[in-house]
Amino acid sequence: MLSEMISTNWHSVGFAAMRAWVTFAAVTCSACTSDADEIRAAQRAWQALHIQDYVFVYFKSCFCDFPDVAGVRVTVQGAKALEAVNINWGDAVDKQYAVTLDDLFDDAIETSDRDPDVFKVQFDRKYHFIDLLAVDSDTSAEDDGFDLKVSCFSESTEGCPVKRFGD
Repeated sequence: MLSEMISTNWHSVGFAAMRAWVTFAAVTCSACTSDADEIRAAQRAWQALHIQDYVFVYFKSCFCDFPDVAGVRVTVQGAKALEAVNINWGDAVDKQYAVTLDDLFDDAIETSDRDPDVFKVQFDRKYHFIDLLAVDSDTSAEDDGFDLKVSCFSESTEGCPVKRFGD
């Protein structure tokens, strides 16, 4: 009888300990995934779609000289950014704003590796690209953070039309 109690208690304790370890491992494992790992996984999912030609509109809110408060429309063909125009007028903007969605992934990974105080990233559910990136390198400084938002994406070059005032 005593040996049955010891055996039963050992199995109960052993099972409870194993369950606690598995729970701990699951919680710890989810914390082990870095922002960069999450971004790389989303980038692989995006690249697996093999979308080489697309347009998108993005906006960066920051203490910087971003060309249009409504955003920049980028045309990508053959996985290369061909053109960037401001969304309100259709005027070409500086070539530094002609980026691909892969460029945004790479920039986000590089930014996360700098270990900013605030780093939030969201991905498009269908295409997996970054649709929101919020970063604040130092919360005690007022002018070093930025938000980047992709507001439109289309596999058609006719998508995300320029909104010309007066049209």
